[in-house]
Amino acid sequence: FHSLNRGMNSLLLLLPLALGVWPCGAFMEDLCFEADGTPSNLFQNAFDMGCAYGDFTNKQCVAAVYAQWLNNTLFCRSTVHFDHLYFTAQAVGLTPDVAYLLAIFSGAMDFEEFNPVDKCGKQLPTSDATPPFNGMKRTNFETAGVLRHIPLMFHDHHCTTALNPNLTNFNEEGILSSMKSWAYDDSVPICSAAITTPKGGNFFTGAQCYSSDNWVTGPFPIIGNFSNPVESPLGDQILQKDSSETVYMKDLGDYLDQNDEYAQFSNGDTVHPDIVRMAFFLHSLTDKFSHYECEDAVASLMDGPTASGNFTLAMDAVECESTYHIMTHYWEVGFATIAPQTSTAMGSVYDELTEWIGKYVGTTNPSWLSGKDTLTRSEVVKILSEQVKLQDAGDRLQYLLEALDANDYSRMRGFESSRKCSSESSGVGRAVEGIALLALLLLAVVTV
Repeated sequence: FHSLNRGMNSLLLLLPLALGVWPCGAFMEDLCFEADGTPSNLFQNAFDMGCAYGDFTNKQCVAAVYAQWLNNTLFCRSTVHFDHLYFTAQAVGLTPDVAYLLAIFSGAMDFEEFNPVDKCGKQLPTSDATPPFNGMKRTNFETAGVLRHIPLMFHDHHCTTALNPNLTNFNEEGILSSMKSWAYDDSVPICSAAITTPKGGNFFTGAQCYSSDNWVTGPFPIIGNFSNPVESPLGDQILQKDSSETVYMKDLGDYLDQNDEYAQFSNGDTVHPDIVRMAFFLHSLTDKFSHYECEDAVASLMDGPTASGNFTLAMDAVECESTYHIMTHYWEVGFATIAPQTSTAMGSVYDELTEWIGKYVGTTNPSWLSGKDTLTRSEVVKILSEQVKLQDAGDRLQYLLEALDANDYSRMRGFESSRKCSSESSGVGRAVEGIALLALLLLAVVTV
């Protein structure tokens, strides 16, 4: 089924391969904002074409989805990574500030930073945005950032699945399990590809990161024999790297203090690193759900060490290839049928935040609790399920805002009901991950 129209898909992927652009996201940023703040769908053209849920056989639809992703210049955010997380965090009893900070750092993992806009299309102040960090970016193949979005299982994975990951299994589910441990305890090492020095034969539970003299390598499949190499040194996980410095994740707290103009509580305090760590973990967890077909394929795994001490990764060339990959993300929002990865994310985020409150927040940072009435898991899932079915972007946003109002929760910053829009707009966009010419060429390929 997935290999239908493979000849057409090969043509589609030759151009992005040549330019080094391809989709690598999960729960993609489906909710976009025009210059005046009007909500719009990232994949609106595909919706207008009637591109159906689960249909990978329509080459025009595949081209339209791919082209829209590449050609987008608007600020967009993910319904699941941002809006659902923001709502759920308040529904389990966290304050609006903590909910917002969780949401922006979750959203930021897909980019280098997260610079949101308000309902008028104007960029919010720096205090409502995140500082830059590219080491965890979804397309960073040189810091193993991609493995925080596709957290591959280790070796022969028989005891865990992507939609029901066993987070007590620190071997097969090592990347995600160790990340959860780090979210609760910053003394746990956070390492490139999560690989530590071995402890009792386990490479994810050691006291320090594996030697940076060794590497994790392997192909990220594009299509057929085309792939992009993942080539990352092991050692400490990189948080931010530019021409002037390299910052490691173990120094997260210092980095946030040095950039204290970003990501502030309403009282001006800088975001606490514990919030950032939990946001990163929740993003990786939900990305695992989003990539469940790729992750569960027998051929998809990380393995090692080799005789030379290196580790390898592999991704199934069919389930993980880019055209099918991006179509699965198109199906995640805006359809009457709720994709299994979307429904799983709703309940699991509720569960993880509830556990975080019970084991950590309630005793260590009780000021992060709102004291307001909470909702049950089933109530949250019902609200989010009804919202995510709505195809119109404005309807989806309005539904969530009204759900926040109905439960006496605060709207996200920039979308307060009291905020008024002037006739001027900011024209704020985002960095283009593709180019307009490429989008036009892609469409030309399938219309001749």
